[in-house]
Amino acid sequence: MAKANISKQLIESIANKDNYQIVKRVNDKVNNVLSLAVEHLSQKVSYISMDNVVLQPINETFNNAFVDGSSYTYILGIENAQLELNTIKRETFWKNLKKKIAYFWKNRKLFKKKKKRLRKKKKVEQDNVLTQNPSINQNKYTIYDITEDLQLSISNFLSESSMIYIDKNALQIVGKDDFGSNVKINIHVEISDGQIFKHYLNTKKGFLHINLPNRLNFTGEKQSLIGENYVKMLRVFNSLYYNIN
Repeated sequence: MAKANISKQLIESIANKDNYQIVKRVNDKVNNVLSLAVEHLSQKVSYISMDNVVLQPINETFNNAFVDGSSYTYILGIENAQLELNTIKRETFWKNLKKKIAYFWKNRKLFKKKKKRLRKKKKVEQDNVLTQNPSINQNKYTIYDITEDLQLSISNFLSESSMIYIDKNALQIVGKDDFGSNVKINIHVEISDGQIFKHYLNTKKGFLHINLPNRLNFTGEKQSLIGENYVKMLRVFNSLYYNIN
């Protein structure tokens, strides 16, 4: 790939390019789709409703420093204490489950006959579950479960050409028919506590608290102090970052 020559004209074109109208169009579409998806999901999950959910842009989509290559990144915050508690419990559950799997694999020959006796009974139980209406166990439903259900819910309001990828509690949406070419939308589903968002860290067994008001205030103070050149500087650095990477 040929490298672009960095010149004064190139830097000025990046700094002065205003993508506000493009960003607004995509933001409006994302807000509309997620509002419909949340309302649809609330019929199944009592943990989520329009009253306890907030959608917050977290990158250059809120400071007008959007450039070619930027992604539309959001936090979808859900305020629910039980959901937070379940998420912590489920991590402990999976850790214990791994130990149980290792034990059963080590002693698989001893359990082989027992498995054969239980197989028929298990098949009957599964058939009974399939004939019943699905229900949510509120004591086990976690942030990861809600992300999976949100993925399915969003798909009802997008065209068939759009793709929705999932990674733990994050969704990525790509669909030129719905949002435009080269548009990538990232949605991180998090626990919210007022204006604080809580991101669960598996390795540290706890939540990382993200104080967005502090970050927004800091950005606002910098912009007031430096002026329009602050946003222009962000555009230039963002453009360099995305092209280099």
